[in-house]
Amino acid sequence: MRYFAYCRKSTESEDRQTQSIESQRQELVAYAQKEELTIVRFFEEAKSAKQPGRPIFRQMMDALSRGEADGIVAWHPDRLARNSVDGGEIIYWLDTGKIKDLAFPTAQFDNSPQGRFMLAISFGQSKYYVDNLSQNVRRGCRTKASKGWRPTGVPVGYLNDPVTKETVADPERFALVRRLWDDLLAGDSISDIHARARDVYGLRTRKRRRLGGGPLSLGTVYKIFGNPFYMGVFTWEGKQHQGKHPAMVTRSEFARAREVIGRKGKPQPHRHAFTYRGLIRCGACGSAVTCERTRNPYGMEYIYYHCTWKNVSPRCRERSIEERQVDSQFLSFLKALSLTESLRQWGSLALRKFADKERDGRTLEIRAQEKARAATEAQLSRLTDLHIRGMIDEDEFAKKRNPLLITREALAARQDRGSVAQEFELLIATFWLRSRAVSLFEKGDEATKRLLIQLVSSNILLKSKMLRIEAAKPLTLDLKSRSLSTVCTSLEAVRTFLRSEEGRKFHSQLKELHRLAQ
Repeated sequence: MRYFAYCRKSTESEDRQTQSIESQRQELVAYAQKEELTIVRFFEEAKSAKQPGRPIFRQMMDALSRGEADGIVAWHPDRLARNSVDGGEIIYWLDTGKIKDLAFPTAQFDNSPQGRFMLAISFGQSKYYVDNLSQNVRRGCRTKASKGWRPTGVPVGYLNDPVTKETVADPERFALVRRLWDDLLAGDSISDIHARARDVYGLRTRKRRRLGGGPLSLGTVYKIFGNPFYMGVFTWEGKQHQGKHPAMVTRSEFARAREVIGRKGKPQPHRHAFTYRGLIRCGACGSAVTCERTRNPYGMEYIYYHCTWKNVSPRCRERSIEERQVDSQFLSFLKALSLTESLRQWGSLALRKFADKERDGRTLEIRAQEKARAATEAQLSRLTDLHIRGMIDEDEFAKKRNPLLITREALAARQDRGSVAQEFELLIATFWLRSRAVSLFEKGDEATKRLLIQLVSSNILLKSKMLRIEAAKPLTLDLKSRSLSTVCTSLEAVRTFLRSEEGRKFHSQLKELHRLAQ
């Protein structure tokens, strides 16, 4: 029997886990020699399996479908799949005979109903691990914050000690940042302080891999003087905590600084309301794009958007653009994203059918898990009874009991599966958004247009009077080919987004836009 060998590491960065794939290859070669397996080709990639769409994995599956091999050998089942789409595909191919065997040095599964069931549990456990990881991280961060230590993201002048995991003063920058506060309290302007930090103090941000190491931007200087972290407090998940890190300024000094820069805890009201204020950045220097209203000698008003030109060295030379041109470019972007009514109906129907199948599949899966869990509990009970009656010794009892405990924990981990209805309904709502986006933009008021652009786009840059717009993640789904496989492949990535904080914000804004459209 011919095998493909698949090796994967969980990061695409070349400077991490550099030995992972090589060590997997060595182990698989030794395992193949021991078990007398014939490996005809190696497939290796550095890509997370949390979401579908791994190109090398897809190449291997395509080669399997062409009959170039009969099975797959990998270090562990989680190397093959950590998501339900890829895991389900492998199990289905085992059912239909496209894959005749799977081999792992760390586990053993035969191509039988029981073997495929245990493989499904292993895939499910791998998926549960990645799903549960972010929740565990957030819980750990909340615990750390409650103890007075900001979990991540300390500002300039501080760093996280890698040994004690506590926030300490940065020996290179703490005193320099304190001098910036002294300059502000002495009455110096922000622009003068920024220039002095760059040219006189030589203050630079910390180098983090490929980022950092450059001079402070003007925006960063403003953020320093508005960050209460420097007076000893910080906010985490909407709650304020008294930090245990060394405070750089007193509360009275912080209050005086807020008065000096004209910010007394509340944002200053804008004189004019502009549709796209705060949504666009300069593509040349990265500064914010501001807007202004002008009137020509004939009394006609115009609104222009242009770079704030905060960077003085070198000075940004980008020219302004009229709001009507901005509207026109946004409209062109929306037209490229739009779906016809027939495509919207097809996509909604396809997702509803897929949701029904997945709902039925989850119901059957839960029933099978409950049955398997009851059988496992019964085996544990009988085994314990035999041990109590002295029919098996301690070593044999532990040897047989441990695999049953692992199986029981894996089955319990799969019990908490949420309803699929809300996820699919929200995806269907994005189809409605794409089919109505152009008309909403053309007929809507300023509030509707602004909310619409916030929903459908991200990372909007203005350069040479042209907007570069990236589509928001839920709107990157390609439906124009009417391929159900494309919908299914992209579904897992969109689901992950919708469970995130950004996804929940998208859901809230989408409901608000739907209300405005009524």
